[in-house]
Amino acid sequence: MSLASEICQSPATAADVARVAGVSTATVSRFMNSPDLLARDTRQSVLGAIKQLNYRPNLAARNLAGGSTDCLGLILPELGGPFFSELLAGVEETTREAGYHLLVAGTEPHEAFPLVFPSLDRQFVDGTIVFPHTLWPGMIENLAGHPVVLVEASHRSLPTVAFDASVGVREAIRHLVCDHGCRSIACFAGPVGAEASRWREEAYAHELKSLGLEADPDLLIRGEWSECAGMQMFEQLLAQGRCFDAIFSVNDEMAIGAIRAMERAGLRAPDDVRVCGFDDIPLARWMRPALTTVAAPPRTLGRTAAEILLARIAGRSMPSAVRIPTFLITRETCGCREELDNERKTHYETTI
Repeated sequence: MSLASEICQSPATAADVARVAGVSTATVSRFMNSPDLLARDTRQSVLGAIKQLNYRPNLAARNLAGGSTDCLGLILPELGGPFFSELLAGVEETTREAGYHLLVAGTEPHEAFPLVFPSLDRQFVDGTIVFPHTLWPGMIENLAGHPVVLVEASHRSLPTVAFDASVGVREAIRHLVCDHGCRSIACFAGPVGAEASRWREEAYAHELKSLGLEADPDLLIRGEWSECAGMQMFEQLLAQGRCFDAIFSVNDEMAIGAIRAMERAGLRAPDDVRVCGFDDIPLARWMRPALTTVAAPPRTLGRTAAEILLARIAGRSMPSAVRIPTFLITRETCGCREELDNERKTHYETTI
């Protein structure tokens, strides 16, 4: 009889998983709490043992005794990158201040998907913050009755928190047109179906129209939310011979990628093309030239989402949709001088 067969005759423990996977019980614990900290091969070994043994941590007794797991879940597309790392920091700060632990799962690459389920299971967490496009179709609808907050999304029945892109984006487009004389502004957009990108695209087109200009469909180009995608977008427009004097990017990473591609092509922001991003990630203010952007700090988004979730868990009345204001930060890539007052404005909190 195999080791796994012997173990399966009774409920498996973390020690059993460790024995089958050939790792320590401490490694199994790290896998359950922070799988991204483990090497890929180790994750695969532990995950295989968990599936083989049908292992589930026994939190039921604790839940019955205390009525709470003292844990919150957070599900993101990825755990790296400047945007998600800042958002994670905001969630973790608020969670820790409230006396909770945080169970985090990333859904990329796809093999990590089984790690998501503990973050949605009431046996493991009291509630979950979710980027909805990271879940399988229909999964969100199965979350009724479980405290959940959706981030950068809209939903007919679940609470949501997102940036109100309209004011900040309109300020950005008006600034490029009225203060810098831009007439052909390319839009670097996110993937089809990404609501956050759609909201920002709509504000961009609306403000151009209000200024007597039209959004050129040939200057709207899509890609993933990455620096590499921004480089490819810029190179594609150059290869197609498109004429434009400015770029509005729906996130900072794509804007930074565009600036890198410009440098490779012997061009420079703002002398040849003015550039504006969206998010105000930390790198935006420290890079040179410093990035003009719409301030929508991801750390504030994370803190606000956690505050809403904690309020729902506590039974406090909350708005069904919270929108965080945004505003323009002018720096060097649009042709402005960087101002200390603008930098101070980026450090704000939203009260809900």
